[in-house]
Amino acid sequence: MDMITLFILLTILFATVGFFTGPTGPRRYPVTEEMVSQVVALFPDVDRTAARNDLQLSGSIEATVENILAGKVRRQAASAGTAPTGARTTAAAAANTSPAPTRARWEGWVRGESLQAKRMAMVAEFRPAFLAKEAALAAQAVPGAGRSKAD
Repeated sequence: MDMITLFILLTILFATVGFFTGPTGPRRYPVTEEMVSQVVALFPDVDRTAARNDLQLSGSIEATVENILAGKVRRQAASAGTAPTGARTTAAAAANTSPAPTRARWEGWVRGESLQAKRMAMVAEFRPAFLAKEAALAAQAVPGAGRSKAD
């Protein structure tokens, strides 16, 4: 009876300590070099370390791209010493790094337009090969291929 009571007390003690201490920090997702390269390919002015840190916190490329567009991820500054030190910045720190907030929004819009133009060019380039491949696969699919000829 004493061992059971001791076991119950220890279980309650460890559960209580675990409840009040909580996790040690934010969850970190595994990040591959390919994920970092994809983000840096989209945004060459983003610091690789900052991109990796945000990917570890968000866990997805899409969320990191949204954070970059929102100004939450450090970009490489044109002159030394102007970039904030943290991977995630506040709106005030982001405003301090860019001389004119309206100019930054304008450049973001132009950049988005440029990326859209590149996307459309890539789609136009690869569409004929895709359609040819689809046509070849459709030609291979014969309607009665699953039936036996012994009928």
